[in-house]
Amino acid sequence: MIKPPLVLVMDDTGFNADSTNSQVLKNEMETYACLILNPYQYEKLNSIMKGLCLELKKRYNTEEFHFTEMYNQKNNFKAMTKGELLEIVDCFIEIIETLDCDIFVQTVSKNLFDENNELNSAFKHGFQNLQIKNSNKQKAFFVAFLEAKKYIEENYPDAELRKVVCDEGLRKAGSELIVDFANQQIQTPIQISFESSKNLPILQLADFTAWFLTRQKQILSKKTSSYNEIDQEMLKLHERMAPYYRNLPVVTILTDEGVDVQYDTVHDIANNFNK
Repeated sequence: MIKPPLVLVMDDTGFNADSTNSQVLKNEMETYACLILNPYQYEKLNSIMKGLCLELKKRYNTEEFHFTEMYNQKNNFKAMTKGELLEIVDCFIEIIETLDCDIFVQTVSKNLFDENNELNSAFKHGFQNLQIKNSNKQKAFFVAFLEAKKYIEENYPDAELRKVVCDEGLRKAGSELIVDFANQQIQTPIQISFESSKNLPILQLADFTAWFLTRQKQILSKKTSSYNEIDQEMLKLHERMAPYYRNLPVVTILTDEGVDVQYDTVHDIANNFNK
């Protein structure tokens, strides 16, 4: 029986752990968010994002939603108010709610590869024609991809991962990467395509889900008493997003109103890599 196909859309936060005062967040190497979509969701979301990017071009003379710049009111978004940012965040969450998107998140710690030679070896031999530096970013991508694929196999038994697209940060747009392990976790080679988020707008939605989660972690790293108005509003919005981060546990954060949010944890796959 031919299984229905799934598409994995991957992007990272671009978060600089060295820039935070949080000791917990300083240990993070990278966080990847992966949209797990059927073909209808994939095409519909890409079409919706194309329309939103055209509207963004009219208002801010750019076709890309750079949420860190928007939050910090930099570059094309200097004139953006916090209210306008919250409206855009609300719009993106509504899209995810309407199409019932599944989001898989993977955070990798800096010391994961330092402590596991087997994982290092798998990384070096798992990617064919890598032609990129052996950096933390690529290692984090490797773990995120492997864990996302395993999550799909365990939670979507009647479907099969057929397509993977990732933002061009690791490779030039239009290039491809073949993943081929001599390991039971990867039965057949998988082709990963790298694209520009400008040319494939759905990548901007994946980027948003990664940024939004990291934004919450940065807020939660502060004392509750120091939350400002934008922090409170972002946490309220996260209540709506929380159910769609399918693999993350929910914790209750006590604020003036009380909110349930999801807080990412580091998934150490070193001990079960060959199981």
